[in-house]
Amino acid sequence: MNKFSLVIITLNEEANIERCIKGVPNADEVIVVDSGSEDKTVEIAKAAGAKVIHQEWLGYGKQKQFAIDQARNDWVFLLDADEFINEEMAKSLDRNMNQDYYHAFRMPRKELFLGKALGHGRGFSNPVRFHRKSSGRMDDEEIHEQFITDKPIGDLDGFALHPSAPTVIDRLNKILRDTTLEKAHHSVEITWTRIWLDPIRYFLSNLIKRKSYLDGKEGVVLLALYSFQMFIQNIAFYEKNKGL
Repeated sequence: MNKFSLVIITLNEEANIERCIKGVPNADEVIVVDSGSEDKTVEIAKAAGAKVIHQEWLGYGKQKQFAIDQARNDWVFLLDADEFINEEMAKSLDRNMNQDYYHAFRMPRKELFLGKALGHGRGFSNPVRFHRKSSGRMDDEEIHEQFITDKPIGDLDGFALHPSAPTVIDRLNKILRDTTLEKAHHSVEITWTRIWLDPIRYFLSNLIKRKSYLDGKEGVVLLALYSFQMFIQNIAFYEKNKGL
């Protein structure tokens, strides 16, 4: 019977960490890598049974890979502290790590926004989060990091709930943070035409092809905010290209 490790990176997550850990009661061990929390994150994580390791911030990709490297089991389930899985997914972890074909699994994830769990368009994502350590590695991206593998990838049952920015103000603050990181770590050749057209195309594509409208007004508002984020990031790249 295989065992798996739950791995979480944290910074000031006292409001979330206990719920995150307790949602995965079948983990053989819990590794929390903290980058300097000033609240009760570390204390709460230890009380919930986690092994807490301090590591100064390396960027999202490198920080998560460091955390994965600390796990004693080959199978690793990687969660953000503000992600909470349902019971169906917890059972899916045990079932899927004891098959021989898939080496990694995508985690269906619903965004919690304006009090509603969204399941379409930008309200839904499925990052690879459950995998064998031996099957690949996280990339080194500072933001929007991914697990890279050439092995077969399956899908977990159930879903995770992700209240990363549950209100409009939360989302606007996240837009500013992410735009700052994108400008600092990436460069994109941009034109004034793209500044305007990219967000419009993005909005229409997600609204129609990915059916954001099925999540009602909450889904459309979230999509509008993501489109606005693209607009702001395009301007930021334009500034960077001009040396501003």
